[in-house]
Amino acid sequence: MKGGNVDQYIAEFQQLVHWANLNVNDAGNTRMFAARLPSKLADTCIDISHPRTFAEWAKAAQQHYNGYL
Repeated sequence: MKGGNVDQYIAEFQQLVHWANLNVNDAGNTRMFAARLPSKLADTCIDISHPRTFAEWAKAAQQHYNGYL
């Protein structure tokens, strides 16, 4: 995630996955999404929200981003 803009990161990730004709909810893709988040933000998402799908990860990242800052 560059520049600290979580919404931009989510949109760009979705766009790249779409262009590559991949499934955004594939376990490898959701792991890749989470791995590119700042580690403290990803840890908070896991600890509090327990996301499994891309939509759950995106929502958790948006919800917890302000606390991460």
